[in-house]
Amino acid sequence: MLKINEEVIVNLIKRGIEIEENNTHILLKLFIAENDRRRRKMIYELLRDSENHKAILTDCLRSLKGEMPPIPPHKNYGFEEMFATQKMAILRDIKLTIKDFYTYLLEDLKSLNLEKILEKDKAEMLISSIETIIKEKERHLKLIEELWDSY
Repeated sequence: MLKINEEVIVNLIKRGIEIEENNTHILLKLFIAENDRRRRKMIYELLRDSENHKAILTDCLRSLKGEMPPIPPHKNYGFEEMFATQKMAILRDIKLTIKDFYTYLLEDLKSLNLEKILEKDKAEMLISSIETIIKEKERHLKLIEELWDSY
């Protein structure tokens, strides 16, 4: 395995912020395309939580003195023309991929002697933050299944 240093950690956190930015864009498109008020509320919850995850990662990045990444260009998924099951399949796949990213990041962070790279409080905050986001992503996957079942 290649050596992971503070710069690599900062860049991975930036990628997490970019992932969350893309995720919020997708969720907003789904929110706008949804006609059912109850399902729209569920999508809003996912959107709100993703904005919170972005804020958590931004706090981590700032504590490591990293600079915010540029906002990535948005991909148009054409949700307006899709069937509900297609929308939910895409959303589930995206959430699974995002959860995997954070799971792999956490595995890397835990395999390091992080306190040799970062100050103890920063290392603890980073690991705790990523663990929190993973738990939220697991909850999101359950919420997406509930959304899917409501169609």
